Amino acid sequence: MTEIAASEKGPLSRFGRILTVLVVVVLLAAQDYSQPAKDNPVELAPGLANIDLAGAQYRLVDPQGTLDIDRVAAPAMAASFQHMPRAVSAGFTSDVHWFRVTLIRKADAPGIWVLDLGPPYLNDLRVYVPKTGGGFLEHRLGDHVPLALRPLQARQHAVELRLPPDTPQSLYIRLESNSVLALTAELWTAKAFLAKEYRVNFWSSLYFGGLIIVILIHLPFGIWLRDTTILLYALFVVTLVVLHLGISGFSSLLLPAEPVWLNDVLVGFGNLGGTAVVLAMWVSLLDFKHRFPRLHRLYLGAAVLCLLGLPFVATPYYGMFATPIFMVGASLGAFSPFLVGYLLRRQHNDVVLKLYFLGFCVTGVAAVIQILAVMGFLPLTAFTVNAYQIGSPFHVVFLGIGLAYRMRRLQIEKIHADEAARLSNERAAEQRRFVGILSHEFRTPLALIDKAAQLLQVTLADLPDKARERLDRIRADAMRLYKLVDLFLTADALDYGRVAIHRQPVALAGFLDEVAARAESENTFKRLRVTLAPADAAFSLDSELIGLALGNLVDNALRYSPADSPVTVHAQCQDRELRITVRDKGHGLSADEIAHLGELYYRAASAKGTKGTGLGLVIVDKAVKAHGGRLDIESLPGRGTAMTLCLPAEEP
Repeated sequence: MTEIAASEKGPLSRFGRILTVLVVVVLLAAQDYSQPAKDNPVELAPGLANIDLAGAQYRLVDPQGTLDIDRVAAPAMAASFQHMPRAVSAGFTSDVHWFRVTLIRKADAPGIWVLDLGPPYLNDLRVYVPKTGGGFLEHRLGDHVPLALRPLQARQHAVELRLPPDTPQSLYIRLESNSVLALTAELWTAKAFLAKEYRVNFWSSLYFGGLIIVILIHLPFGIWLRDTTILLYALFVVTLVVLHLGISGFSSLLLPAEPVWLNDVLVGFGNLGGTAVVLAMWVSLLDFKHRFPRLHRLYLGAAVLCLLGLPFVATPYYGMFATPIFMVGASLGAFSPFLVGYLLRRQHNDVVLKLYFLGFCVTGVAAVIQILAVMGFLPLTAFTVNAYQIGSPFHVVFLGIGLAYRMRRLQIEKIHADEAARLSNERAAEQRRFVGILSHEFRTPLALIDKAAQLLQVTLADLPDKARERLDRIRADAMRLYKLVDLFLTADALDYGRVAIHRQPVALAGFLDEVAARAESENTFKRLRVTLAPADAAFSLDSELIGLALGNLVDNALRYSPADSPVTVHAQCQDRELRITVRDKGHGLSADEIAHLGELYYRAASAKGTKGTGLGLVIVDKAVKAHGGRLDIESLPGRGTAMTLCLPAEEP
């Protein structure tokens, strides 16, 4: 018992430890270890290439958005600014935020610096730099400002600063945005800034290139296979590309003449659309519909909620949708790996589940870290701001490998299924051949039995009535078995294409009368009503095969309807098509029964208590299809049934 318990807990506990280590490492990396600057200005010393201004910022909140730079920079307002020991997001808010940073450049430090502000999806960003003669020079930035009108055409919002030596300079930054209101600020020397941009562009090109390759492989592959999981995976990678184009600022570089609202659309679509696709992908990957039916509705409901928020991504109402959706998405994303762990406890050797677990653990933790950062619960650092982008490649790799394993497993299962089907078909063919041989052998003795019974009826004229009834029953049973053999052999021959269709012009009036006469010869009451339009119509068909099919329909209608109710046979030849309808007033059929008609040996519930084999409609269906036609069935329980043979004219 101890060994069994240990083996059951092993996979779950092992992956639980992995998840714990990931969370601890990520949270440690998310901490901001920069020292607050307090009231001292940031010193730009020689040899310094860049400095993070987190901890040196002072913030003033302007809920009404009525303050201007002159009032904000007035000495009386200095005390209204609150020191921010760390850079923290304000979340989704419509308030205007002012930031103040004081700098002092040493005389022997570089004279030109670049102020690099992010994230790139901020809408309205204004930087006020003191002028020599007094006042401030305003620089308009933000993704609502075309790239050509910005001070520097960079990926983020950059301003060139020329600072006087050994003189404190207070910069003011005004920030307003429809999306998350967060500010990251760094100072770079001109050379270091260019080098940093080159590095970012290089790694980003590899990142986007890899994602695009994944899309180009999996999207057509998923469409070709009609595989929902692969298609959702490809769409998820599409949302990653869209999202990271917006939040990294590359959309402005790629489309310098873009509309002012395009970046809002990219970020919003990437966030909400990506969350919806991930939730749907979880549902498909783990088969929620059968394994977790209640969670299935919850996840799909959250996905629909995300999609409903898409029309508002470029409006001031985006925050109303984004905040609850992010919280729901983060909660479900953090909960999903535990579901995988639960399944791993039952299927601890499933490699695909292990890969899903690792992939979603990495990206789930990264997404939660980034969401907590943009909502203001964690400080803004290089890691927390880009956590999801950092975790995404690991997720894509693990999930891609998992899908490859899944496809391989499906391929192996298909090979085994094909082999099993082949063996089953071989056994079925052997059985059919054996039964076919027996059926042929049955014909001769059945014919001899019928002839012997007929001879006894003729030669023994003084037989008692009971003996004659028994002879009649013997002949009837022999003929029923003989017809059954014919039905089976005809069905088998049609299955294997051994029946050649011989179409010949047939006068339909005589053909229908002959079928009706054969059917009524075994019935006491004359119940058939045969009509034809036009009365002299002729049609090219195989009279023996269609006669057998139509005879089966008429026999069924007579057998499964009340003995005193009529059965109508109406034939109409029109527009190069022959339609023969057999209508009765019997018990009728349900939709489920109609769906199974034509299956070998299937009999409807209304057929219980009557003789039959379930082969009749099989013959009808195969005979009609051999003529290139179809069998239409109309029926309602308690209202009878109408079966129509639809035969197209022979091609000239």
